Amino acid sequence: MEQFPFNLGDKASFSAAANLAVEARPDGVLVAPIFYDEALPFFDQCKAQDIPYVMFNTHIPEVPAISFIGQNLYQSGRVGAELMMMGQHQPGKFAVLHLDEDIHNAVHLREKERGFREYCQEKSNGSFTVTTQDHTHPGHPGFEGEIAQLVRDPELRGVFISTSKGSFIVAGLIEKLGKKDFRVVGYDLLDESLQYLRHGTIDFLINQNPKRQAFVGIGHLVNHLLFKKSSPPVTLFPLEVITPQNVDSYLSSGFH
Repeated sequence: MEQFPFNLGDKASFSAAANLAVEARPDGVLVAPIFYDEALPFFDQCKAQDIPYVMFNTHIPEVPAISFIGQNLYQSGRVGAELMMMGQHQPGKFAVLHLDEDIHNAVHLREKERGFREYCQEKSNGSFTVTTQDHTHPGHPGFEGEIAQLVRDPELRGVFISTSKGSFIVAGLIEKLGKKDFRVVGYDLLDESLQYLRHGTIDFLINQNPKRQAFVGIGHLVNHLLFKKSSPPVTLFPLEVITPQNVDSYLSSGFH
């Protein structure tokens, strides 16, 4: 098995990796097509060369993949909003932060935000407003200042961070600045994010289980190529909510 890694914040990096993958003439491909515009020509190349592929993380339903493995990302955003609104007694603002990926070319992030916003609209009776910040390159000089301005807003009630890497980047700044009375919801069980979860800087992590997604995706390719078995067109993983109270038992369970 050969890997073709790419920079999650760089669509040119994805295109380069995709081209290398096609040139390698593989028997099959497992891909996370997080850049919609760049993924479509890659899938066209796979079709032209009769290369079967399985998608994980991001679903592009109009392409003829063997299967998709991931989560309902719209529902994921709704879960994030539900976690954000629990126990909130004062009206205020929620902020949706997209980091290290191009939101305009990222179907998966837009779906999370859509779910988050629609849940808030349905359940808040207008008592909460939702703002969005896009930080494709969080290393730029003004980034820390923008986050500082956000978390010092007395009306802020919660921060929803849509990416796994962004979760620990923002949490680190929040911890540095001093967390006030607002909630933080992020994604995935990266070591850095687990540290901030245990500190109480992050309140909830929604686990997308990317390693297991990839493992299941490889299994679907093996079934297709070696055993000529069909795979389910869509395999949706549960939306697992990890808290400071259940994180250790979850990690020791072997289910992730």
